[in-house]
Amino acid sequence: MTETNTIDRNAFKVCLTPSGEDPYEVDLSEFALGGARSKRCVAYSGRPLFARQIAAFFETDNPSQHSAKSMRVALRQLFRYLDWRSRKYRDEVVESCAEVKDSHGPELLRWLSGRVTTFTTIRLVLNGVRELSGLRPLFWPSARRPSGSYVTALDEEACKLLFRALRHEADAIKKMFAEGNRLASDGEDPRGRRHGWKDPQNRAWMVRHLVELGAFDQDGLSENRATGLVTQPGPGYLAPGMRPRDVRGLVGNLRWFAPSRSDTGVFLWMFLLKTGWNLSTACGVDVRDPDGWCQPHPQDERFTVIHAFKRRSRRHQFAISMTRPEWHPYQILEFMIQRTAPLRERVLRELAEVCERESADPTPQLAAEKKRLDRLSRTPWLFAGWGSAKTVSGFTANGRNRGLLNVARAAAGGAQLASDYSELSSIVTKDARHAWMGHAYVHSRYHLVITKIAGGHASLRSTRHYIRSHSYRAHSEGEIRKVQNALFSEIECGRVVDPTRLRLLVERGKITKEQGRRLRDYQQRTRLGMGCLDPRSPPKEIDPDHPEGAVCRVQRCTGCRHGVVFPESMPALARRCAELLQLKRTIPLTSWVESSLSDEYESIEQTLAQFQSDYVSAEVAAWTAKLESGEIIAHATYPSY
Repeated sequence: MTETNTIDRNAFKVCLTPSGEDPYEVDLSEFALGGARSKRCVAYSGRPLFARQIAAFFETDNPSQHSAKSMRVALRQLFRYLDWRSRKYRDEVVESCAEVKDSHGPELLRWLSGRVTTFTTIRLVLNGVRELSGLRPLFWPSARRPSGSYVTALDEEACKLLFRALRHEADAIKKMFAEGNRLASDGEDPRGRRHGWKDPQNRAWMVRHLVELGAFDQDGLSENRATGLVTQPGPGYLAPGMRPRDVRGLVGNLRWFAPSRSDTGVFLWMFLLKTGWNLSTACGVDVRDPDGWCQPHPQDERFTVIHAFKRRSRRHQFAISMTRPEWHPYQILEFMIQRTAPLRERVLRELAEVCERESADPTPQLAAEKKRLDRLSRTPWLFAGWGSAKTVSGFTANGRNRGLLNVARAAAGGAQLASDYSELSSIVTKDARHAWMGHAYVHSRYHLVITKIAGGHASLRSTRHYIRSHSYRAHSEGEIRKVQNALFSEIECGRVVDPTRLRLLVERGKITKEQGRRLRDYQQRTRLGMGCLDPRSPPKEIDPDHPEGAVCRVQRCTGCRHGVVFPESMPALARRCAELLQLKRTIPLTSWVESSLSDEYESIEQTLAQFQSDYVSAEVAAWTAKLESGEIIAHATYPSY
């Protein structure tokens, strides 16, 4: 091993500039010097040659800051594994990528206890390092993720109830801002007054004064002699995701005039649910765009077209919104832009200062800070900094946006929605888009073009892939879970498993006692040998002239939502099929095609397709022979149209 005191730490610091992202510096010296032991982490030895090869790979690959962090975490595990092998096999020392062997792969996967993501990242980095060294890729196994994760689609009713809960919170936030204005108007300067900080009117006056000056940090408190705010409470209202202690301190008091992270999160969630946009697209609304963030609707002045740039697809997304309703996307954005104006002015001042410093002494750190502030100044979703880390922060297109998920989950929990809609307790931002796309797909009667327009996709191929990977899969897995639940509920009740009962439980959710009795009674079967869940109330499309309270006379059961098919229904269905074929031969073709008899024949054919085809053909042939011989005659029925 190389002595650590001879290693230059600066030689392992790499400056990277990923495409479309901020420049940053990554320090890889830990892999040359080794990692120290801590309460949560195991120490590992340094390997200087290996570290140089890793640094060369980072310079060539130029990964994003998030990817670089994941790679460093995975490489620490690799180095700990190599230390473990050195202790197990005392004569084995791995100092470079060339000494990593194919046989290490399966053992590393077992050592990681099946952590697929870590193993995949290690293999990716090692193969990249070996390629730079002119070595072949490692023959390591492909780690497969364990299957069994279900796709759960957010229920449309759950989305509506969540939006109502968020709207209730947004009303409270607006009342909190109105309270701040009212208190500040009645207050006066508390500085130099005895017990002046205990009066909420005086505190609101001071907060308004600080907001006008753009003093949103601890330094601003000291400069303006406003440290008395630190120990005093602000508004009593707590937004979803906030804790009781969050009402105190600088940020707690600023909430009278500047939104906190949870306050902004409420309005951002409402915007996501109303537009169906991804979080990155919603955060890509540029309030400083010279052409504006919205354009008048070309046909109706009551509407406007909101646009934002989606970085991943490198194209603009559009959403149509009415301009007057309070909780439509346009008014939500207008409110947030107005309310966050003082915060944006502070960010722009900081941006101007950084630009001056960069012009005098350009560094990667200043370039990264300049891009961060420029991006922050353009988003409408600003909020007063959380704690003392930053003066002003916000939800941005490529930020981590922590705390946003907890806002919706806490709002659903506060409205007691999670008990009926369990998916709300684990909701993520993409669920809003999935629900939007699913709504558009179903209500357009599964029209791909309309769904494509609603989702803002560039091509039908993207829409098909989206529907297949989300809506189709969620529907299929949901139906399978319904079958499983129905099956085990029947077993739990001690009943013989009946496919007909299972189908009804899956389709309708329950079977009443009266329906169960009717299904068991063979005398209650219709002329087609089928059961009926409600024989006295046939649908209008089946029997438009049905007298109220009477038993259904038409009994076209295969096209009726009340009809239930049994295994023993096949002979009667085959007879009706033969009768319809006989009627088809005796009437003009145009009359047949334009009548309900044609539809009835198609529905019976589809129903008989569930039975074994050779038995059905034999049964239909037998009934046809009886009809042709005159042994029986076709049932006297008339078409509905």
